[in-house]
Amino acid sequence: MFFVPWSSYALPPYTLVDIGPILPEAIDPDSRRVAGLAQLRNLAAFLDDEEIIVIDERPDTGDLFSFAKGICGRYIVGAFGRGDRLDLTQAFVWTRVSGLVPLDAAALGGAISQATGVNCIGSVVGYGYPSESRFDESIALRWDTEGNVVELPALFRLPTLAEDINEAGDITGSSVTEERSTHCALWPVEGGVVDCHGEGHLSAATKVNNARVVVGNVFTDAGNRGFLWTETGGVQLLPPLPGDADSSATGLNDSGLVVGRSVAPRTAPPPRLHCGVWENGQAVDLLSVVTNSAGWSLDNCIAVNNEGAIAGTGMHNGTGTSFLAIPLPPVVEEPPDDDDKPKPRPRHQIQKLIRLIRWLHKWHERQNWGEDGPHILETKSERWERQVTEWKARHGR
Repeated sequence: MFFVPWSSYALPPYTLVDIGPILPEAIDPDSRRVAGLAQLRNLAAFLDDEEIIVIDERPDTGDLFSFAKGICGRYIVGAFGRGDRLDLTQAFVWTRVSGLVPLDAAALGGAISQATGVNCIGSVVGYGYPSESRFDESIALRWDTEGNVVELPALFRLPTLAEDINEAGDITGSSVTEERSTHCALWPVEGGVVDCHGEGHLSAATKVNNARVVVGNVFTDAGNRGFLWTETGGVQLLPPLPGDADSSATGLNDSGLVVGRSVAPRTAPPPRLHCGVWENGQAVDLLSVVTNSAGWSLDNCIAVNNEGAIAGTGMHNGTGTSFLAIPLPPVVEEPPDDDDKPKPRPRHQIQKLIRLIRWLHKWHERQNWGEDGPHILETKSERWERQVTEWKARHGR
């Protein structure tokens, strides 16, 4: 797949589907399967063909909570924990065949970990902590398809966080520089680490697509801003909606469509939160292109797939819920009828007309309209002899 410049992308009309109690975190790049949290049960779940499937498998006995953070193809990743310690979690990968499989990070000095992203090959990224007392020293991790874990290098020092991975194996997240500032980080599949920070004070990446385009968020003097980064163009800030004060970017597809949130100033009347979509470098309120917007307010666009379907949260008829916004296909308009323009004849009528013309032609060849009427069934030689005889009679020969 290739990156399509913003100038060639046009936002279509959308229709909203209420997907109920699942809090979305990610959407499969090539389907409408949404992964996140089943809020009523505090368990990881995903939406598959309008059915919410809860991942309630337990690796051992005890109370379990879990949440999903990434989905691609048959893989879903996230973290699970036990009891009331929401900070003591372990990363997992789940498929329908294998079920919930814990990912080991103990080789790095601790078992506290979270998985945040996965590609359709099965490579998983996330982060872990050396111990309960060192939550300020997170370590960016990558698990291969066999479950083996490696530590990703820092820009200068810990903490490092890995958030997403594309099909080639490029990983994005954040790391700390020598000046002790948190910057957007890109770990190319070729190795090493790239600082993808632009203007502003602090930055962190959230997504990377298959063209190695990165989106994330940066804190600037003007407020929070979403950004888009490319290897050739650097950082482009994503402005908030007109009248809003801040923006953030959380989702990106292979066409370069960015989704996130736009936030109004604190003094603005509600609703202060808006679901933002960035096309052509400009923010568009998703609700403005929704065809069934009655009763809806949208406060956050979280993820987008390659079709352009968007998962997020909002209010529907006064109740907090989640939504899936589905792009509508273009309407092909028929050209207006022109009554003055002759209509083309069907093929079978044309063939019948040709046969009729041929028959009339043969019929005329076999007759002549003389003074005594038509001579029917004359051959060409008979007609010629008759014509010669009539000519001689007229000329006295």
